[in-house]
Amino acid sequence: MIVELHLLQNFVPSNLNRDDTGAPKNCEFGGVPRARISSQCLKRTIRDAFDGDQRLPSARRARRTKRVREELVRQLATRHGLDEAEADAIVRAALPGGLDLKVASNGLTEYLVFLGDREIAALADLCLEYREALRPGAQGRVKGLDQKAKRAFAAALAQGDPVLYQVYAVDRPDAVGELSSGLTILHPGRVGDEYYMTKGHFHAVLETGEVYYCLGGHGMMVMETPEGDWRVAKMTPGIVVYVPPRWAHRSVNVSKDEDLVFFWVYPAHAGHNYGAIERQGFRKLIVARDGAPAVIDNPRWLPPEMR
Repeated sequence: MIVELHLLQNFVPSNLNRDDTGAPKNCEFGGVPRARISSQCLKRTIRDAFDGDQRLPSARRARRTKRVREELVRQLATRHGLDEAEADAIVRAALPGGLDLKVASNGLTEYLVFLGDREIAALADLCLEYREALRPGAQGRVKGLDQKAKRAFAAALAQGDPVLYQVYAVDRPDAVGELSSGLTILHPGRVGDEYYMTKGHFHAVLETGEVYYCLGGHGMMVMETPEGDWRVAKMTPGIVVYVPPRWAHRSVNVSKDEDLVFFWVYPAHAGHNYGAIERQGFRKLIVARDGAPAVIDNPRWLPPEMR
């Protein structure tokens, strides 16, 4: 059932609300020309009432503005100490790239957005956290890395199409209460600087975990949540790695010449979700640096808010 309320209120002769040409808004209702106001006019009155009566703390009150760029630059400069020119370049990259909010030549956004101080501060913190990916030329560096990766991949294929890892599974029904288990043998090797790894996945039933027991070799387990939290655990013989619910996981063999062998077990109904990892990979990469494995940022990775 839909209930519509039509309210008429008398005002003294006045120009309550103008249209985009500056003329008073009006309409014909009940066969009589009447003055008209927009919903935004009412909303502004309500917001002004909250401001005037201090019914909410200022940090929790929002405002309509096209000056998001200006506010973010100010936050980055005053709260985080960035040079204003650098802050402006980062914000101009973040707004259209991460928020789909275009910035005109005059520095204003293409349309009004409704944000409070807390939201502006949170956006500034995100810009600061991912400023390396947002700096001018960062996309060019990513493209350069992509080309380097493609060359390394082509070189690896030119030497044959090696088997990276083998999985031996005990198949069980995909039912609650059942356990799937098996053994994985991940061979040593690298593509460019990046060590051989498993594909990596979330569980399709996100709230399910998994247990790994390392039987041989030397490796690392890379994990992250949908929100972007991450951790890396070592895998050596006798080590048990617990992957909590909601954490994606990938095994990496960092040995030069030894297989990484591990046993795994998880609820049979958990399933696998490879799509999220295929789109942009894990937040952290395991690469060779000065002859040893190192954990580095994935330059292609973006936080959920900016995808």
